[in-house]
Amino acid sequence: MRRPVLEEWSRGDSWLHCADPRSKLIAVLVVLVFLGTSRARPAQLAAEYLPVILLGLGGSGLPPWGVTKRVLAVMTFSAAFSAAAWIAGQPERAGLLLTKSALSSYAILLFAGTTPLPGILRSLEWLGAPRLLVQTTQFLYRYLFVLVAKARQMRAAALCRGGFRWESAGGAAAALFGSAYGRAEGIHRAMLSRGAAGHIASPPWQRPEAASVGLPCALALYLTGARLLWNL
Repeated sequence: MRRPVLEEWSRGDSWLHCADPRSKLIAVLVVLVFLGTSRARPAQLAAEYLPVILLGLGGSGLPPWGVTKRVLAVMTFSAAFSAAAWIAGQPERAGLLLTKSALSSYAILLFAGTTPLPGILRSLEWLGAPRLLVQTTQFLYRYLFVLVAKARQMRAAALCRGGFRWESAGGAAAALFGSAYGRAEGIHRAMLSRGAAGHIASPPWQRPEAASVGLPCALALYLTGARLLWNL
């Protein structure tokens, strides 16, 4: 089964891939907090954050156009709010919504594209996210692809029997979710037989390198200095 694009990207070996996931998570939160509290104009925001985005793209080795396409896909949701602000006679607010949406999407995609999912979830748990939410997200992400693969098998079987028919869609959906429920029960029993204690065991954190610790610190200093410089 083909892996998602972000999972393929996260298996790289650049310096950003090798950085500690906790440091990258804190760095992303720093960017989001500074973006959320900024009152600068769109052009000023773009000039302030563009060096950070370019450095992240260059240091990660991710395909710039591939990242940009996904940013544009995310921005389709914020475009509606931007259009509403424009119609209400607030063009600067509309531009600010689009700019903040694009910059925050770049930051999140750089984090997700350079950090495997287990590292992201462990970092969230380390930061204090509810363990139940983290574990549910991990199971949902992993077994959603199992469900999709089962659906593709059922579609191929339907095509072999003469094609898809809408009148049989309800029965196919019921069979799909019945199969998913049975698989979930089997997985649950297998986990209990192996001594599952309510959470997925993971190896202890290694001591982060100085470069990883310095990443969020340097980013916070740069954004603070840039904001002070623009406000002079």
